[in-house]
Amino acid sequence: LLSIYTLANFLQIFFHPLLIATGGAGSYLLLNVLHAAGTVSACFLGAYWGAPWLLAGLILNTSFVAVLAFAYLVRRVRLSWLSYWRPCLIPAVAGSLMAVAVVLLGSLAKNLGLLPTAALQIALGVGIYAGVVYFFSRDTVSVLRAMIGGHRPTATVSA
Repeated sequence: LLSIYTLANFLQIFFHPLLIATGGAGSYLLLNVLHAAGTVSACFLGAYWGAPWLLAGLILNTSFVAVLAFAYLVRRVRLSWLSYWRPCLIPAVAGSLMAVAVVLLGSLAKNLGLLPTAALQIALGVGIYAGVVYFFSRDTVSVLRAMIGGHRPTATVSA
C-alpha cells in the first residue's frame, strides 16, 4: 500500500507548479483544500479501523485530486494522457500485485507468528515486484545493474 501511495504522490509532483505557471492559482487552491479535507477523512478512517484503511483512504484521496488536476492540465496545456501515464504502468501493476499477495499471505499465515509472517511477506513482496519489473521492463533492470556496478547506464528507462 505504501508503494501505491508513493506512486500516486510522485505522479503529481509537477501538477501544482504547472497549475500555478499556467494561471490556475484558483484551481491550485481548490485542489489543496480538497486534498486536505480528504487527508483528514483518511486519518479518521485510520484512527478507527487501522493503518491499512488510512493508506487506502490516502491513496483514494491522492488519486482523486490527481485526476482532477490532470484533467485541468490536459485542457490547459494539452498534456497527453497516454504519454504521461505509460511509464507508470509497470510500477503500478507491480505494486498492486505485491500488495494483494502480501495481504493474502498475511491472512493465511497468522499462526506463524509476527516475525516469520513479516519476513515471508517482505520476501514475497520483493520477489513479486522484482519479477514483474524484470519480466516487463528489462531495460530498467539493465540500468539499475549499471548504476549499482558504478557504470554509466547505456539504455534509457522506458518504464
